[in-house]
Amino acid sequence: MDKTTQWEAGIPVLANKDVVIIGGSFAGIACAVELAKAGQQVMVIEPRTYLGRELTASLRPWLDLSSHVDRNWPELIQFVMEQSGTQAGAADMSHIPLHPDRLKRALEDKLMSHSIDLIYASLPVAIVGNNQEIGLEGIMIANKTGSQFIRCSKLIDTTETAIVSRLCGETVVDLASDEKAAFARTLEFTGVEWPDEAAGELAYAVPEHLGLLGGQIRLIEGYRGKQHRYVEYWLHLASANEIETVGERELEARRRGMALTAYLVKHVPAFRKAVLCGSSFELHGPLPLSGTETQQGNRGPMAVDMQQITNGMPGIYSLCKQLPVCLDPILAVEAGMQLAVELLGGPSAKQVITPSTWKKIDASIPTLKKIDVLVIGGGSSGACASITAAGEDVNTLLVDMNPGLGGTGTLGGVDSYWFGRREGFAARIHDAVLAVQQENGYKGHKWNIEAKMFALQQEAVRQGVDLLFNAFTYGALMKDNRVCGVKVATRWGPAAIYAEVVIDATGDGDVAAFAGAEFVYGSAKDYTVMWYSLAQFKTPDKIQNNFTSMVDVSDILDYTRAIMAGRRRGDPQLHDHGIYVATRESRHIIGETVMQLSDQLLQRSWQDVVNIHFSNHDVKGVSGAD
Repeated sequence: MDKTTQWEAGIPVLANKDVVIIGGSFAGIACAVELAKAGQQVMVIEPRTYLGRELTASLRPWLDLSSHVDRNWPELIQFVMEQSGTQAGAADMSHIPLHPDRLKRALEDKLMSHSIDLIYASLPVAIVGNNQEIGLEGIMIANKTGSQFIRCSKLIDTTETAIVSRLCGETVVDLASDEKAAFARTLEFTGVEWPDEAAGELAYAVPEHLGLLGGQIRLIEGYRGKQHRYVEYWLHLASANEIETVGERELEARRRGMALTAYLVKHVPAFRKAVLCGSSFELHGPLPLSGTETQQGNRGPMAVDMQQITNGMPGIYSLCKQLPVCLDPILAVEAGMQLAVELLGGPSAKQVITPSTWKKIDASIPTLKKIDVLVIGGGSSGACASITAAGEDVNTLLVDMNPGLGGTGTLGGVDSYWFGRREGFAARIHDAVLAVQQENGYKGHKWNIEAKMFALQQEAVRQGVDLLFNAFTYGALMKDNRVCGVKVATRWGPAAIYAEVVIDATGDGDVAAFAGAEFVYGSAKDYTVMWYSLAQFKTPDKIQNNFTSMVDVSDILDYTRAIMAGRRRGDPQLHDHGIYVATRESRHIIGETVMQLSDQLLQRSWQDVVNIHFSNHDVKGVSGAD
């Protein structure tokens, strides 16, 4: 694989910490809390915009107690149960349903209560060693705001891809030794009218043509009662923990989930009026296979072997190197706490603090692809741009920071149009979404988010678009004054992507800004921007408008603040919040001509106009308008 060496000049030093933990999983949070109790200064870096991936990313908001005889829960598990409003009689249940929004807030609150710093939407891209003492000096992270350096003397990796080990040059064995393994995915429904006698959990047989492992699904009652059901289905898929395999696996799992939804609403009376509200952002697994049944992995006590989880450089520990199938949150908490005990009992590394606030890093970046058209951003514009390019038989790759397509129109929670003419390509996408909704029995007057996300995915795959999700673009690759590619941070490490044409469809002008394009941010009068939203789900199937307050998308600290603040806006009883920061206004790239108010009043025209749009002026920007 080709490699590009980038001299990173002037990378800001974000923080000086004793310990940095990569991955805000249950294991990572438990470890962070124990270290903080002992007086360590700790920072958690999480690639998603929420914590507790074992239950949240996989949409499994329940605690499975079937294999836990001992009900003396670890502190973190007990706290989550209390904050979720778990009923007193829950100890007698085989599973405990959790409130999704309270679960996420509880995990954040636990970190804040111990003064643990949290950075969202970021991934490590380089490990930096101290030549003087032959040890860890710190870590370089990347995100949509660029790259930053964090000094630390200990680095703990609790990610599912063991990314730190990969950055250290170690070979990471696939999480399952066989070529295929079992993975679970979850669908969320409301309006399920199952008979009263079938409460709690229920196994239900489904046809073989759906391709589900064991020929059945499991229905789990949600916290809202018997009409709120999570449908869990298992799949037999390739197990490799590599970037391309994981992408293909997720696409196939989503396809089978939509086929299952269509079957349920058409052929199972209890789902006749049900509405598909959500689905897993990431698969649960891998787990080994035994016949046609899945095995939930080792449920016994897990002993952390420090020799197995250490890396080549002193001060670095990768928990998931030893515990690749530690998907159970209770076992994960126990493993994280044990790791903290081991670290506190061992020799302490001296933190190296230098007065500099900038750091030069020589980072080697492998080349992932060389293509014709590269689209950064998979929202309404980016998805359509990639579909159009690929439809012209052009080799096209789309990169997005989210786990699906649609951006503001799906993961951002904006589920309807303002006014306008839906002609041409807009009509084509509109019809594709309607077709999916009709197949799934959806009758709402706004579009179904899952249906739109799937319709865009299907159209992109049909036209031959390569999709790379959950990847942050953090820099532009230049040849003279021309953008010829980008640097992306993935969960397997950094990569360079080269292209003949690069389309910046981020909505924030990220690539243009990285390339040095001139831009303005905020109004000339008061430097404010219009509002952002972290979608508010009043109920699983109902979103309410929530554009309030401002965010600086070029500052990862403010970006994280906006996520945490957004999650605490709205009624405390909200079902959940979205995962994407949808901004109403961001960077404005300066072109050859800047349109002024006088141009609009005089109806000035230009010969090279591509399109004319019609809309009202948004009153939310009236305070800074002319």
